[in-house]
Amino acid sequence: MAARRSTTSPTTGSSAVRTVSELGGGWNRISKASNEEYIYVSLSAPEFGTIYGNVAPAPGDDPTKKVIIWNPAS
Repeated sequence: MAARRSTTSPTTGSSAVRTVSELGGGWNRISKASNEEYIYVSLSAPEFGTIYGNVAPAPGDDPTKKVIIWNPAS
């Protein structure tokens, strides 16, 4: 998987997640509680439906490593 920058829009996001075909997107958001920027992601495929999450710093001291914290299905 690779993230690709694209034009920002409410439906396409500011980044796309691609494997063989486009799988989802990411949107830059601002937290209302802390006023900090974060990335909200959405991935969708017939095999698993649509899942949502947020990109966060990975544990450890490397600021370039990130993880996705998946939100439970509603």
